[in-house]
Amino acid sequence: MQFNNGSLESYNIVTKAGLKQSNFLTWAGIRSAIPGHLKFLNDNSRKTGSLEFCCGEKVFDPVLCKSKQFYELLITKKGIVSRGFTKLKNDFDLDDITVSKVFLNLLSDSSETFIRSFQLKLLDDIVFTNKRLAKLGHILHDACTFCKEETETIYHLF
Repeated sequence: MQFNNGSLESYNIVTKAGLKQSNFLTWAGIRSAIPGHLKFLNDNSRKTGSLEFCCGEKVFDPVLCKSKQFYELLITKKGIVSRGFTKLKNDFDLDDITVSKVFLNLLSDSSETFIRSFQLKLLDDIVFTNKRLAKLGHILHDACTFCKEETETIYHLF
């Protein structure tokens, strides 16, 4: 994809290398759509004259690949697990399948949007307890609002 060159320069290089049925705007759009973590992978264009580059164990050739393969390449880093997923797994010694079922059951367990939203916040570990608010500097003490003795965490409240 010639990321070490500008868009126009790289377009001229790849059209000479064999890119057909494309124009500069399409080329520039594809280059700008590629996420930063994929822009500096090893590419073989300087060695072989082709446009293919490696992403992990996969070889991607923009001339031969279909849009589905390009999409799969773009979303490879999108499916990472949340902090809450990892915390549930570690705190309760659960396997990935069990924790996944917990997140999937949200849709069938409640019909109220507010309750479903709150459950998702609990599972993703994004409820602002006093412990988190004190860490951010919004309040001075992280003591529980109700008992005033222990640190207020999700596990203490529920």
